[in-house]
Amino acid sequence: MIIILVYGKKALLYIIPCAIILFSGCASAGKGIDTGISGVEKIKDESGNDQVKYDNLTAEEWLGTLDGGNYNGYQFTIATSRQYRFAPEEQMSGMVNPAIKKRNELVNAKYNVSLKEVYYDESELQTALSNAALAGTQFSDLVSVTMPTMANLAASGFLTNLFSVPFFNAEASYLNTDTVNKSTVNDYMYAVYDRATFYQEDFWCVFYNEALLPDGAGNEITNAVKAGSWTWDKLINYAEQAAAEVMEKRSPDYQTDIFGLGSFSDKNGFSIAAFISSGLSLFEDTYHKSLSYSMDSDAGNEAADKIRGMIGSKCYLGLSGENASKAFLEGRTAFFVYRVDFAKAVAETQLSWNIAPLPKMTEGQNGYLSYVGSTSAGLSVPAYQADSARTGKVLNAILAASYINLDDAIKTNYITFCLRDNDAAIMLSEIFKNPVIDIGTIYAEGYDRLSFLTDETILKAITQDLSFAYMYVSNASALAALNADEFR
Repeated sequence: MIIILVYGKKALLYIIPCAIILFSGCASAGKGIDTGISGVEKIKDESGNDQVKYDNLTAEEWLGTLDGGNYNGYQFTIATSRQYRFAPEEQMSGMVNPAIKKRNELVNAKYNVSLKEVYYDESELQTALSNAALAGTQFSDLVSVTMPTMANLAASGFLTNLFSVPFFNAEASYLNTDTVNKSTVNDYMYAVYDRATFYQEDFWCVFYNEALLPDGAGNEITNAVKAGSWTWDKLINYAEQAAAEVMEKRSPDYQTDIFGLGSFSDKNGFSIAAFISSGLSLFEDTYHKSLSYSMDSDAGNEAADKIRGMIGSKCYLGLSGENASKAFLEGRTAFFVYRVDFAKAVAETQLSWNIAPLPKMTEGQNGYLSYVGSTSAGLSVPAYQADSARTGKVLNAILAASYINLDDAIKTNYITFCLRDNDAAIMLSEIFKNPVIDIGTIYAEGYDRLSFLTDETILKAITQDLSFAYMYVSNASALAALNADEFR
């Protein structure tokens, strides 16, 4: 049984056809759950314990590897500010609904629980959860909110450290190891970011208008991506050609002129995304480790110099938010950097457009990395659980059952209903391949001192031309204090 409740303001639905299709579907057939699995390869983890290798397992087989349990029809509640991520919208057609329904049926069959999605406006959800925590009562079994809200709840003590949730397995093979590791500070993780919450839609990428580029540029960009040579230098070269008239102006008109590069985010947000997607990280390894600056300072300085040049170019659109997206949708910006789900709006235009992954900082960078923005919603466990073991088991099951099904369904919907051609489909697959997440993006909104040591440090290198080596020294005492007081 699936129940959807709505609190506060009525949920708004996209009226564009692509978006209507994207979040929906009808059920597909599947196998019964195996309770005992033969022929499953096991590997040893760092402690020497047997771990199942999940590469070739079906969803049913993944669930069969989890600990058993029967919770007698318990209604397992997920409070969320993102509607229809945990329960299908039956009135819509498409590929995602069958995957959601199938996942929920598998979880129900495994533990005899019924998943219930409860929708709130984000501010109302934060207030309700906070009040429940202060009263010492359970709010919900799980909660799914954006990174800033999650960080504020965690900093206030209203979320449970996932490593203290019984049975939760952060090292399970069905999870993205990199995003799990980079969501952890010391022995603390307050949210898991994974396919179960549609986080693919919050991956950042590049949209471009082929009509503003030289003839054949679209093919050149696609070929560059395939060859591993798509860089910010190439993008800026195209962007400045597209904005040739603006480049010669003393005072550009942001409402009418043609620009080369823009972003829904402001310059600071764009700068952070470009820096993180370069593969650089101030703290390279925080999984069960305290924070310690380890990024090569020279490499960081070079990236900061390049980003400073991009946002300082006259080709860069000096607008953000709806004003910036409007400029792209009206055909006045050649390149636009934003989340994957912006494709639903672009698909409703008459633009000759395409997509590409965020460029490499240098050709030597190891692959394209898709920045996971702060709008992404993870899965967290509220404080005060009546049965934390049940919560841990069902959380594992939701994540395991979402592994392939949801990923493929979301990708298929974009390819079928939003993207223009096969090259765009190849680009989307590249965008989905390597998400990159950052401690600063996840937690800075809730922990002011962490913001100073992460995002603000990166922005000082970019906007003030300060050396990372200098800031490592000047931030040393603040970093030591943070390690002593937080995430311990």
